[in-house]
Amino acid sequence: MTMCLLIVGVFILLDIITGLIESIRLGEFTSKKMRQGLLAKFQELLIVVLVYAIQYGFPMLGVAINIPIVQPICLYIVVMEVGSILENVSKTNEKISQFTKKYLKQIKEMAGDSDEE
Repeated sequence: MTMCLLIVGVFILLDIITGLIESIRLGEFTSKKMRQGLLAKFQELLIVVLVYAIQYGFPMLGVAINIPIVQPICLYIVVMEVGSILENVSKTNEKISQFTKKYLKQIKEMAGDSDEE
């Protein structure tokens, strides 16, 4: 459990840091926006804990779970965070923006977020 939670946590932390840098550089920082973002990140961590409880706790209660659910959920969250990190950095760094534009679109498609901003 610890490794997946740690990996997800690192990507969430990177997203928070890049989002904070982006909002400060663009002059868009608000405590309300920060609170909303932190609550969303906390929910992502809770989802990871939930799938761990399902995958490893249910069998202890006599309910067999024969499909792995922890790794796919963690991978999905990490892909979302990578997309968000690239998006944050791209908003304030034109060189990176040009390089990551095509990759960002692919990551958003992988994460099921096809909305263009």
